[in-house]
Amino acid sequence: MAENDVVNTQELDTSKLIGCTVYSVEWLLEYLNKFDEKFASLRKQGKVTKFLFEDIGKNNGCISNVYLISIEFANVNEKYDFAWKVPKVETVNQMAGTEGKEKEQAIAALHNRECDFYQTFTLQIPIPFPKIQSVYKWIVDEQYGFIMMESFFGKAKSVPMFSGATPQQLFELVKHLAHFHAYFLYSPSYQWSGQYGTETLEPMAKTDFFTPAFKILKERKPGVFDKAIDTFGPYAKHYKFIMYMHCGVYKDLGLPPVLTHGDMWTNNVLWKLNPDGSLSSELAAIIDWQMVHEGCMTNDLAGFVAMSVDAEVRREYEFQVLQLYYDTIVSVLKEKGKEVNFTFEQVKKAYKTNFVTQAMTTMAMGPFFFPNLTSDQSDYKVKQAQQEKVFLRAQCAAEDALTYFKDMDLGNFVLD
Repeated sequence: MAENDVVNTQELDTSKLIGCTVYSVEWLLEYLNKFDEKFASLRKQGKVTKFLFEDIGKNNGCISNVYLISIEFANVNEKYDFAWKVPKVETVNQMAGTEGKEKEQAIAALHNRECDFYQTFTLQIPIPFPKIQSVYKWIVDEQYGFIMMESFFGKAKSVPMFSGATPQQLFELVKHLAHFHAYFLYSPSYQWSGQYGTETLEPMAKTDFFTPAFKILKERKPGVFDKAIDTFGPYAKHYKFIMYMHCGVYKDLGLPPVLTHGDMWTNNVLWKLNPDGSLSSELAAIIDWQMVHEGCMTNDLAGFVAMSVDAEVRREYEFQVLQLYYDTIVSVLKEKGKEVNFTFEQVKKAYKTNFVTQAMTTMAMGPFFFPNLTSDQSDYKVKQAQQEKVFLRAQCAAEDALTYFKDMDLGNFVLD
């Protein structure tokens, strides 16, 4: 960790703020002492001698910082480590007046939704979640929030965005997604139905995210994406279209609603590490549940496959994966004494519909992650190669999305 991220508590200035948060070392230590039995026990054995923190989510999270916290004690060999997810208050502070207040309320709603989800479901649903130690809700004008969870540092990592998940990882993930979605098909609906609406998604859907990205895409790859941009561009500006394709289409296809993750891509999927430090195909945890909402069951799979799997892998395996997804749901429900009242063909239609807008997002990834790539950069050749991989992934996704879109019945959706 960086030297300025270390607080030696022998000459402790506990007023020091932790990273970009509003919380001091003193505040967090007292919070832990009050609400965390393990920390309180360690502190009784010896005073805190060192407090270290590192922003391990730097450049990854859009609305949150994630810090690795490590605390050492006198006469105690054991360290106390945890991951600390804190919404980015600096994003709010940069905005004044009504705009700033609306932004704060939107981020607070996302944070509190994730807190509610973790408190309600992590012990109920049989998929790998991070172990949550504490949640602290964001109350606008009163307190900022955070989530304390187990640290995966040195134990698990996500696949780099430009690398792409392996077939083995894809098949492993889809089984867990099927178990997750199946839970909402056999559990009492009063536990979740109507409690996780799509309102938290609407501010992002209303943002014209695609137009500037598509403009850059045309400039960098002339002729490659023109047909897809000309076709999808007019729809990309209409949030009702985005919301329908992501969330609402299941109604027209006769599928039951489930809770979906809503942001299923490689950064939010952690894989256990092999002894040599390489990534395994064993899932460690699915993280970042602030976008969870009631919607279409295939949207999570479509998002991961479009954005986080290289084109040749996706095209070879995506419908095998989709069949496994459906078969796993059927098997889980059968074990619970339930019958599936929808067909694989319905699931396939939903997947193709979801894939269209996920392909649009994949098209925007190159401009978003490589906004200012120039030949004078020291790592230009590496970054250029990474960018080209992402562009190829997007090109193939766009080609397939155009085919799906041409054959699509948009049902009750009307473009204003």
